[in-house]
Amino acid sequence: MGYVAVFALCILLLVGGYNLLVNKFTPKDSDLELYEAATKEKKEKRSFRDRTEMFGAKVAKIAPLSAAAEDTLRMKLWRAGLKIHPAAYNTISIGVTVFFIALGFILATSVSEDMAARATLVLVFAILGILIPRLFLTMMIRHRAQQIEVDLPGVLEMLSSSMSAGLTIERGFQFVSEKTKGPLAEEFALVNKEIRVLGYERAEALAHMSDRCNVGSVSIFCSALIQASHQGAPISRILKGQAKSARDRYFEKVQEKANKAPTKMLFPLIFLIMPCMFIVVLAPALINVFAMFGAM
Repeated sequence: MGYVAVFALCILLLVGGYNLLVNKFTPKDSDLELYEAATKEKKEKRSFRDRTEMFGAKVAKIAPLSAAAEDTLRMKLWRAGLKIHPAAYNTISIGVTVFFIALGFILATSVSEDMAARATLVLVFAILGILIPRLFLTMMIRHRAQQIEVDLPGVLEMLSSSMSAGLTIERGFQFVSEKTKGPLAEEFALVNKEIRVLGYERAEALAHMSDRCNVGSVSIFCSALIQASHQGAPISRILKGQAKSARDRYFEKVQEKANKAPTKMLFPLIFLIMPCMFIVVLAPALINVFAMFGAM
């Protein structure tokens, strides 16, 4: 009986352990659905990026760019935050130009019969088709630069706090890139990748970041860190000073814009608001005057 009881106890322990393992370590249906959804999203992102690269490679054979022009355009696209192949963007620009030329030709043939007027209208639309992609890229670059300037003081303060907590500067770059969002977080993630994966020196990675951003505050920050690395100065203290300087520069620019606001308001005030006020105030009096002279 004792052996039977021990055997039964072993069977119960095995069955209970098996059920525990199955219930604890077997993923539930919801977990499997979440995993499949995340895997599908990751594959879709990868496939979209791969399709973009393949499209850019095919376009490069049709409308090739020189090496210097492609590097320049790639840097502009990065500064604008557009993750697209330079050849693909060049093809899109050409397509926009052709579309505007065709639109101008259609409008010219339907509006006027004068050949000079038609040629002028087509020329105007062709110039618009050439300028619009360039203006769009310039506006995106300017918007990204402004966003970097806005985010820089807070990111530098976070980086300084992380280093005061005991992290190295490289781990600080990774921490900042993971905890924040925006173009500056992407730049710090790329700096961390260049140092840890590609094997660049810290000074080289920071110099690359300065060239990519093309923002004065970022260039000052990168130069200060590079100089501190060469001289062996304490980086945490320099980061605190850079954070304070970036914050002061940002508030100075905001104050400068605020001081320019009254001057910019003069044109709409004089030519748009004041005439409407004069019409509202003087119109009844003028009507009465004209009525009085008409009665006489």
